Amino acid sequence: MKDFTVRNISIILHPLFVVPLASLAYLRFRGLPLIDSIQWISVWITVSVLPIAVYTYFTGEKGLNIMRKELRKPVYILALVSLVIYYSILRFYSGPKVIIEGLLIGVFSVILFGTVNNYSKISVHTGALTSTGTAFLTQRPFIGAVILLAGFLVGLSRIHLERHTRDEVIYGALTGFLCGMLFFL
Repeated sequence: MKDFTVRNISIILHPLFVVPLASLAYLRFRGLPLIDSIQWISVWITVSVLPIAVYTYFTGEKGLNIMRKELRKPVYILALVSLVIYYSILRFYSGPKVIIEGLLIGVFSVILFGTVNNYSKISVHTGALTSTGTAFLTQRPFIGAVILLAGFLVGLSRIHLERHTRDEVIYGALTGFLCGMLFFL
C-alpha cells in the first residue's frame, strides 16, 4: 500500500500536470480573462508539454522517467525548441506580456536544469515544483506554500521509489529555487 501511495504522489503531482495548472492560476491572478488564460495554456500544452510527455513516455525506462543521461539531453533540446515555437506563436498573435515574461524564465530554467543535469543528476520533478512554488510566493503565498509542499512530497516519493538520492532531490530543489527567484526580479 505504501508503494502504491508513493507512486501515485509522484504521478498526480508530476510537473507536467501541476505546472500548467499553476500557470493557469497565475494568469488569472494577473488579470487575464479565463478564456484567454485557458486558450494560451492549451496552446502551451499542445506545443510544448505534450511532445515532451510523449517523448519521455516512449523513451523512458519507467513511463515518464528518464534515468539514463544520454536520453535526457534530447528532452531539454525538445523543450527549448518547443518553447521557441510557443514564443513565435505568442509574438505572431500578440500574446499577453505576462506569458512572454514567464516564458523567458521558463527558457532560462530549461537551460539551467539541462546544464546541471548534464553534469550531475538532479530531481527535475522536485525542481520544477519548487520553482513554481517559489514564483507564487509574492503573488499568492498560500498557493506558493501548497506547491512547495507538493515539491517536498514529490521529492520524498522520488527518493522512496529510488529514482533519486536525497542529494539529487536537494540539488533539484535548490536549482528550482534559483529559477523561481527570477520572478522576484
